[in-house]
Order: sequence, then C-alpha cells, then structure tokens
Amino acid sequence: MPQAAPDTADSGYPSRVHRRPVESRAIESVGYDARSRTLEVEYAGGGVYRYFGVPERAYALLLRANSRGAYVNGRIKPYYRCRRVAT
Repeated sequence: MPQAAPDTADSGYPSRVHRRPVESRAIESVGYDARSRTLEVEYAGGGVYRYFGVPERAYALLLRANSRGAYVNGRIKPYYRCRRVAT
C-alpha cells in the first residue's frame, strides 16, 4: 500500500500527503492536499514528486483520465513547479 512521502515540510506545504493507488503503467499512486494545492505523484519507475499550486479540478481530472501518465506529462509537468521528495 502506498504511503506518504517522508517529512519534507516547506513553509506552507504539508509534511505528508496521503496517496491512493491508481491503475496506471506509469504511476503507482497520487494524492492531493487541497489547502496547499499540492499534488503528490509516485511514479512506477521510482520517485515521488510534489507539484505545487495545482488546482483541485486538475487533480479530479487526473483521477478520471484515460491515461494518467499522459495527463501528468501534458497537463501537470509543463505548468507547475515540482520537487522530488523521495526516491
């Protein structure tokens, strides 16, 4: 079962984001913190990344996307600052 990334609290950002598993070849799990608008993605190839300033609607669309990997690549990565929080 996916777990939250280790504590890496930035000022104003959560130290933990609860992730849920998703069906995807590219992504193991995703989570969202609405208060800070932080999206957390655990990739199948390894690594957990946080994307900052992501609207809740983008998270909802990610969960419904036919290809979650393509959605992240086309609609999240180009537009939101990110940081790797775990390997």
